Amino acid sequence: MIRSGLLASALIFTPAAVAGTEATLSDADVAARVMAVAQSLNSPLVEGQTLANSGTEFAATALELIEEQVRAGQSDDEIRAYFRQRYGSAMVTPATSQEADK
Repeated sequence: MIRSGLLASALIFTPAAVAGTEATLSDADVAARVMAVAQSLNSPLVEGQTLANSGTEFAATALELIEEQVRAGQSDDEIRAYFRQRYGSAMVTPATSQEADK
């Protein structure tokens, strides 16, 4: 009986704790992180441009996805790994790839 009460308490308070962590970033902090990650990802459609400066529909959608992942608490490396896994290692800029290899 006590265990089920503890489990219920954990389930009730865990989402609040997680939601609190996600909400700690201001909109400006989120925007800065989104742009930093987008600068480290190449546009797969426009050679020589990153997602941050590509005006394609793909880039706009990717920026929204990056924002969702930032707000969900993903690290920059986790977000880059997501794009690398789905679109290949060419997505990640050379400087970022070298940092990840260290």
